[in-house]
Amino acid sequence: MIKADQLTDIKARQAALLEFLGDRVLIIASAYEKVRNSDVFHQFRQDSYFNYLTGFPEPGAVAVFDPQAEENKTTYFVRESNRFKEMWDGFRFGIDGTQEVFAPDATYDSKALEEVLLKQTYDRRIALICEEGHPLEKQLLSVTEGFLCETSKLETLNFLNISRSVKSAWEIEQMRQSSKISIDGHHAAMRRVVTADNECQLHAEFNYTCMNAKAHLQAYPSIVASADNGTCLHYGANDQPIVRDKMVLIDAGWEVNGYAADITRTFPASGSFSDIEKKCYEIVLKAQNAAIEEVKPGSCLARIHDVATQSLVKSLIELGILSGSVEENISTRAY
Repeated sequence: MIKADQLTDIKARQAALLEFLGDRVLIIASAYEKVRNSDVFHQFRQDSYFNYLTGFPEPGAVAVFDPQAEENKTTYFVRESNRFKEMWDGFRFGIDGTQEVFAPDATYDSKALEEVLLKQTYDRRIALICEEGHPLEKQLLSVTEGFLCETSKLETLNFLNISRSVKSAWEIEQMRQSSKISIDGHHAAMRRVVTADNECQLHAEFNYTCMNAKAHLQAYPSIVASADNGTCLHYGANDQPIVRDKMVLIDAGWEVNGYAADITRTFPASGSFSDIEKKCYEIVLKAQNAAIEEVKPGSCLARIHDVATQSLVKSLIELGILSGSVEENISTRAY
């Protein structure tokens, strides 16, 4: 269920969007359910833009934002309430529930999409945001044929990206929660490693801890890699034996209300660092702390990256892995 402060944020975002659009119309589709196999779907995760603008958690929805509409400047199209479908797949807000909880100016059944949009969007410049292959894509393209404006779409996406980069108090709290849950999951896996035999046991420990915090979505597929598996950027098997005298790398994060944590940590499977493992760990930690110190008003991502790189290169020279000056190693990309 949507929280009051979240809905307040959403209404402010919608007001800013409507002002930005001017005489244009934005049509945006939710994410859709993707088949895993046969009649089974992957776990549903709402599209980030759609979630940002509506907070609506279901698939099969469309939102329309029209600054020039006399009454219905925000209109949602959603799946109808259906007792048979809900018996199989679970609760739906339906038209009445959507209107009551999410408070758009108007809510219609998705089946009315064509009828309503043909009247509302005729001879207007339209920005359409819809994932390729979406079940509603062909219908939306048909309804908006001749009025789609790619420039308006790109400008709208740019506006949304800039808007999303500034977080409200409610958003920051979601980020803190997802980080806290993810940290607890990493700590649980670290504690488990000395008695675990396989990567999958650490994966299970992380997932259990995060889900036990009453959060149900991971931010991305976890990487739990023992020994040489940790050198594979997107390793995902998570099913190999743990090599006791080597390191374990875990890249895993959890998500709260669409806000994700992304944490990578490496630690010794034996419970104790070797001398070289400890030195490498401290090099990375030093670089991270230097980067965090650079996170302040007036700085930028490129500067933060450069600070971390300089710290890493300097430490690698001191360790004897690189030779020459910091500047030489950076300019030649020897690091």
